[in-house]
Amino acid sequence: AALLHDMIRLLLKEGLYDKEFVARNCPNFEEFSQSFLEEEEEDRTGVSREDLVEAARLYAEKGKKAIIIFSSEIGDPQLISMIADLLMLTGRVEGGAFPCLPLSNLRGASEVGALAEFYPGHGEVEDVDMRKEFEKRWGVSLSTKGGLTAVGMIEAAGSSLFGLYIVGENPVVSFPDTTRMVKGLSSLEFLVVQDIFLTETAQLADVVLPGISFVESSGTLTNAAGRTERLNKAIEPLTRPDWQVIAELSSRMGYPMQYRSETAVAKEKKALVKGSLEPRKYRFELKELDSGLESVSEEPDREYPYMLMTGATLFSLGDNFRTRRSNISLLESPGDGYIGMSPEDAQSLGATDGTRVSIWSRRGNISSTVKVQEDLPAGLVFMPTHSLGYNILTSLSLDCSTRSPRFRLWAVR
Repeated sequence: AALLHDMIRLLLKEGLYDKEFVARNCPNFEEFSQSFLEEEEEDRTGVSREDLVEAARLYAEKGKKAIIIFSSEIGDPQLISMIADLLMLTGRVEGGAFPCLPLSNLRGASEVGALAEFYPGHGEVEDVDMRKEFEKRWGVSLSTKGGLTAVGMIEAAGSSLFGLYIVGENPVVSFPDTTRMVKGLSSLEFLVVQDIFLTETAQLADVVLPGISFVESSGTLTNAAGRTERLNKAIEPLTRPDWQVIAELSSRMGYPMQYRSETAVAKEKKALVKGSLEPRKYRFELKELDSGLESVSEEPDREYPYMLMTGATLFSLGDNFRTRRSNISLLESPGDGYIGMSPEDAQSLGATDGTRVSIWSRRGNISSTVKVQEDLPAGLVFMPTHSLGYNILTSLSLDCSTRSPRFRLWAVR
């Protein structure tokens, strides 16, 4: 975020931005520009000014340029804000960024209204005209307030939320602070889980419904560029498709969903989101840059001096619940995960490759196998996201703007 912040200031200072696009589409540009140009320059990144100037000028040149955003960075609101400002400044709001999303159809899920504060097509729930349009389409009265996020549902479990229906997700393993997840889900009066395996979350459920895998599914996928692509099943499913189960449950609970096929669902989706890419005005984010890693890291101290970073590895996907059931898991060593540390840290702890150690955070502890990694700096340890129980160590502290977990680094010992 700090690097992009400095690039934006250079583009403004050198006049290397798309003046025509900004003048036509960004009404708060003058205020935005002034806030950057009045700042005192300081080195936050360690990148030389020469390299920074070269990078800014290369990106400002006309032609197709793209910013690739890795999945681990998508949840950092400060970074995403800087990327959005950079795209607007250079007139690349369409196709100028390519997010490497952790799952294949996240864009499609958001388009059909799977976000707590949006209708299909990203229409805001608090938009009165938008709400009236969807009330007319669906023949129901809709709430004037957005719903709960996934984490918000867990936090409300047992107090204002008493039942939950989870499809294809394993929050006990994949969400931060496992202990808190289990406590929340166990507080529900009724939990239904629909999945292709009996996951840790499914084991807490009152009712488990069978799901189908992607090779048994037909429908559509929306890629990162916003294009809808057809998904055709490779084999016949052993049970009913997910959409049929959801439609029948809805009908039995009083809201009829009388779809006859995946095509009918896709047709409605196309009608609902057709206006989502209409021309619009853009506003720059006026926000002071946080210093260092304060916005994404938990504060270490004498008791918890190391910083834990987590992430995916080559041969595992997400929480590894599905991947570890395939032969590809044999390529991952050790298969149940590890804790990587620098040679200096390993030596100070008297550990070598294969040593079993206990890792403690402010929320709990697990044990794992040491893997000495030359590319890790002293004080930073790494655990792949397929490591058993790693989310016992992580925190559910939320970012106030995205309402998603804000930390990317956690203090451990």
